[in-house]
Amino acid sequence: MIIRVKKVLCACLNSMSSAIRCLGILLVFVVWTAACPRALQRQSFSPQEIVALLNSKNAAELNKVYAQSQRSFVSAVAYAYRAYELKLPQSEDNLFRALPHSTEDTRQLYELTVANPPEGRDKLTGLYDGYYKAVFDLAPRHPQVFSRLFAVAANFGHGMNEGEGQWFCDLLHHLYKKDPERYLHALAQEPRYRQTALVCAAGCTDTGD
Repeated sequence: MIIRVKKVLCACLNSMSSAIRCLGILLVFVVWTAACPRALQRQSFSPQEIVALLNSKNAAELNKVYAQSQRSFVSAVAYAYRAYELKLPQSEDNLFRALPHSTEDTRQLYELTVANPPEGRDKLTGLYDGYYKAVFDLAPRHPQVFSRLFAVAANFGHGMNEGEGQWFCDLLHHLYKKDPERYLHALAQEPRYRQTALVCAAGCTDTGD
């Protein structure tokens, strides 16, 4: 039986969520580079490769660039997202096939926000924002992925910086408003990330487990 979400009294600072997120990304970048000066050399993908995928003008070019790529998790996401932008057949379904399966996958995608290639940094951050916004926005047509999106928003139980956590919570909140019945049905079946999904549905800021 579908449960009802009770109204939660909380003060939401939605107008500041973007600023908090940007500050969070900058802080993570400063700490990360200070602690690991060689981190950029150990990146799990080639930024130039991702930019090339995102610059592909048609299916033939996209397939060619992907065939020559490292076939990393991030390159698969970039391929799926660019195919969706180009409106290629089955590209919407492929967006969801590319969803993260683990905190390692979400970490690799997060690297897009701190990568600094010679050209195309805006393409990388655009992929990060655009991909996640697309899958959360399209999810009501793919209700089987709701539980996975709960896991992604909770970083599979491993937490994330405050600004990024609030950004994902906002995505979940909009998903709840679009399809509350399916959202609550999926929430009832998913005990591991229930608190995050419930708090975000209510529009609050505390997503701690």
